[in-house]
Amino acid sequence: ETYENIPGQSKITFLLQAIRNTAAAEEARQMAAVLLRRLLSSAFEEVYPALSPDDQTSLKTGLLLIIQLEAQSSMRKKICDIVAELARNLIDEDGNNQWPDVLKFLFDSVSSQNVGLREAALHIFWNFPGIFGNQQQHYLEVIKRMLVQCMQDQEHPSIKTLSARAAAAFVLANEHNIPLLKHFADLLPGILQAVNDSCYQNDDSVLKSLVEIADSVPKYLRPHLEPTLQLSLRLCADTNLSNMQRQLALEVIVTLSETAAAMLRRHTNIVAQAIPQMLAMMVDLEEDEDWANADELEDDDFDSNAVAGESALDRMACGLGGKLVLPMIKEHIMQMLQNPDWKYRHAGLMALSAIGEGCHQQMEGILNEIVNFVLLFLQDPHPRVRYAACNAIGQMATDFAPGFQKKFHEKVIAALLQTMEDQDNQRVQAHAAAALINFTEDCPKSLLIPYLDNLVKHLHSTMVIKLQEV
Repeated sequence: ETYENIPGQSKITFLLQAIRNTAAAEEARQMAAVLLRRLLSSAFEEVYPALSPDDQTSLKTGLLLIIQLEAQSSMRKKICDIVAELARNLIDEDGNNQWPDVLKFLFDSVSSQNVGLREAALHIFWNFPGIFGNQQQHYLEVIKRMLVQCMQDQEHPSIKTLSARAAAAFVLANEHNIPLLKHFADLLPGILQAVNDSCYQNDDSVLKSLVEIADSVPKYLRPHLEPTLQLSLRLCADTNLSNMQRQLALEVIVTLSETAAAMLRRHTNIVAQAIPQMLAMMVDLEEDEDWANADELEDDDFDSNAVAGESALDRMACGLGGKLVLPMIKEHIMQMLQNPDWKYRHAGLMALSAIGEGCHQQMEGILNEIVNFVLLFLQDPHPRVRYAACNAIGQMATDFAPGFQKKFHEKVIAALLQTMEDQDNQRVQAHAAAALINFTEDCPKSLLIPYLDNLVKHLHSTMVIKLQEV
């Protein structure tokens, strides 16, 4: 409250003093840096122009000086964030950078012998790749040389990582500038190398940048698409990496199937190798004694490999279409459904649920055999496989409505009602009921009427039992 009541100009002066005060506690200095950046980002027009020209100059020179003197790496990054924020606001409507000293600082620092200063320059450029304003074209060669040089720094992994992130940020900031993207195409191998190296140093920041490029500027990847896909595939398959990193690597391929399907369809070998990776992730399930009657849906854990694999399969089938995906996956699913390990049968059924929307046309012709096969799994000895079978039926009832209801109403309603009798496994019962809801939502009324008595009777007797259990 006290802080809020201090006038804006005074806040800037006090916060700068607090940052400069090396005798103060580290937390206090970091907090001051965060507040100053926030102030410049949210209220620049109110506070900065109200400063006297001398105060404006001392803020600018003061920040650059602190970076040069700061020994703490995390503190230095926070000051770099303030500098980037100030520079962003000091580019006028015509693109003139009204803080030429910051560009001089960048050039001096990036070729400095001091690693901390090189990091600082890259951090500022990464944070605000538009820092050159309307001078960017003039400095293009210098920018490129600076990034290439830093990406080749074998002695300092942090410089390689930061320069790859900065290069990615620059590409993303210039996504509509086709000549620039072509000019910077030869930086991609360096970015890919940094993706690989940083992942094994437990840092997924460059990999995240690659996902962003796949999402926003997929054409930038075209000249080196094969190595990009190979790297993503290799990282995804490496069980020594964290789940998050493997999922991000898969995300590169899946995102490209959505943003650049035509490009990816030329690399069917990669798609054919990515599908078993997704299925392998879907098998990554924990045994859980209490699963059958747990009220908390813990297995729908959104960062789990199983959920990520299923979502990736769904998106890839929609992105690339069933003509390509179904022939590649059909055999795998059939093998999984015959596996004695319940996790494989569960994953196979969940995979069938996931591809229905994308492979709609291709599956419609063989729906009869698929439905008959899936219904068998409602009798599976393992409750989680029965749950997955309910899931597949519920999903198909949505994806293939109303034809699905017209063809299979008799078999499906009887099988789901029978599954709802499973008093020992409440999660299975509930999922059978959910599948039934999916089925009835798109079911023509005339088809449903003959079943109503039986349905209501079943639901009533199940409810009575459930209410007694509470």
